[in-house]
Amino acid sequence: MNLYMKRLTIILSVAVAIALSSCSKETFESKVISIERVDSLKYTLVTSEVYPGRNDTIKVWIGLPDEWDGRFVGTGGAGFYGGRVSNAVKYALKGMVGVACNGGHDATDWTFLLNKKTGKLDKVMAEDFGYYGVHVMTVYAKQYVKEHYGREPHHSYFIGNSSGGRHGLHVAEKYSDDYDGIFSGCPAWHNEVYVLSRSWAQVVMKEENHLIPKAVFDAVRDTLTAYEDGRDGVVDGIVNNPFDIEFDINTLVGTKVAGRDFTQKDADVINRIWDGCDYANGKIWYGFTKTTDLHRMVKSEGNPPVGRIEPTALGLLRYAIECNPELSLDSMTVNRYIDDIILSYNKIGKYFSSTVNLRRMLKNDTKLLIMHGLDDDMVPPTGSIRFYEDVAKAMGGYDKIENNIKLYFLPGLNHSFKGPGINLRTLDLSPLIDWVENGIVPDEIIGKKAGVGERPFYPYPYYTEYVGGPVDKASSYSRSLSQKDAYLREASKVTWCK
Repeated sequence: MNLYMKRLTIILSVAVAIALSSCSKETFESKVISIERVDSLKYTLVTSEVYPGRNDTIKVWIGLPDEWDGRFVGTGGAGFYGGRVSNAVKYALKGMVGVACNGGHDATDWTFLLNKKTGKLDKVMAEDFGYYGVHVMTVYAKQYVKEHYGREPHHSYFIGNSSGGRHGLHVAEKYSDDYDGIFSGCPAWHNEVYVLSRSWAQVVMKEENHLIPKAVFDAVRDTLTAYEDGRDGVVDGIVNNPFDIEFDINTLVGTKVAGRDFTQKDADVINRIWDGCDYANGKIWYGFTKTTDLHRMVKSEGNPPVGRIEPTALGLLRYAIECNPELSLDSMTVNRYIDDIILSYNKIGKYFSSTVNLRRMLKNDTKLLIMHGLDDDMVPPTGSIRFYEDVAKAMGGYDKIENNIKLYFLPGLNHSFKGPGINLRTLDLSPLIDWVENGIVPDEIIGKKAGVGERPFYPYPYYTEYVGGPVDKASSYSRSLSQKDAYLREASKVTWCK
C-alpha cells in the first residue's frame, strides 16, 4: 500500500484519539470531514473537526503540498473569526504545510460568546476563540502531518495579524513549545479594551452634542500631515513619528475646513478624541495617532451628520459584556462607556489578553517578530510599545529579551499595512525564517517601494533617522534613539490594565 492510500485509510476513520501534547495527559477525538485534492496546484486540503472534550468543536484546515519543504505554518484569526481556510491554502502553495482553524465557531459576529441557554458569557467559547483553539489546531495538525508525510516538521512558525497577532502573543506566552518562530502583525493586545475604545469618537461627540462630519476629520488630518511632513528631513507624505506632533489644531479655528467654518468646539472635540479614552483616574486606553484615518471610528454621515456606534463594539457589549442582545446605546454616556470598558477588562480580559510573562518562550529560544503600522486605524500602535516595555520590565530589562523579541513600527501604514509608507509585511515570513534557521538577527530590514525608494528599518526603541544624501537610498539613513522619549511618553499614559 503506497503512502497516500495508507494515509487515506487512516483519515477516513470515524475518530482518532490524539494526545494533546507530549507533556499533557489530556486527550481529544477528531474526525476528518473532507479531503479536497487540487491537482492543478499540487496540494491537498483536509478539513477536520477536533473535540477537546468540553462540548466544543474546533474545525481545522490543513493544506498539504505535494512537495513539502519541511516547514509547518500555523495561522491566526482576524476580528471575531478564529481563522480562514485561505490562510492554510496560502502556505501550502508556498510548499509549506499551512494550518488554520475556526476558533471554535462559525459565527460572523460576536454572538458565539453568549450562551443562549444561560444568557451568560460562554467561557468555553471565549477560551477557544481567545487562545486555546490555535493550540488544539497545532497539536492535531502536527500529528496529522507526521502521519501523512512520515516525518515531523523541521521548523514550525505561527503567523497572524490583528486578532491573529493577538493569538501570536498568546502562543508566545502559553504555547511557545509549539513553535520556533512567531510573527505578530498589528496585535490586538487587550482586545477586550481596544474593541470598545473604537467607539470613543462617537461617544464623545454624542455627549458633547457636537457631531463632526468625517470630511472635517479627513481635512484636518491632511493639513496636519502636510505641516509635519518634512520635519524628519524628507518630504514624502509620511510622518515618521506621529507621537511627536507639533501641529496645533487650534490654528484652524475661524478658518474654512472641508467647506465649513471650523469652531473652537470642533477643535476641543477632536483633541479629546485624539487623546483616547479617559476617566477620573486617568486614561483607559490609547487614542489613535493623529496621522490615522479615523474612518472606522468616525461614523458621522449626512447633513446634518448622524452618528453611529461602531458595530463591532456594540456586538461585544451585547453578547459578552452586558449579555443583552437587545442593548441599545442611544443613551450611552462617557461614564457608562468607561464602566463597560472596565467591566470588559475584568470579565473577558483573561481570554483576550496575554500576560507579559514570556519566561517560557525565552527559555525555549522561540523568536517573536512584531510589526505594527503607525497609522493603524483599528488597533492603536501604542499598545505594542506598552507590551514590549512591560515584557522588558517583567523579564529584567531590554538585554534579557532583545535576542528573542523584535518590534518594528512602520510609518504611514494602517491596520491592513496599506498607505504611503513602505510595507515590510510583504516580506511575509522571510525575516523570521532567516532569524530562526540561519541566525540572521533582524536588527535592520531594508524596505523598498516605488516612488519612495529604499529605506532601512530598525527595531524598537530605535528610529530611522535621515542623515543626508539621496532620500531614496538606504545609505542616507541611520539608527537613532532620538525618538525613544516620545514613544515612552505615549506608552506611559495608560497604567491601569496589566
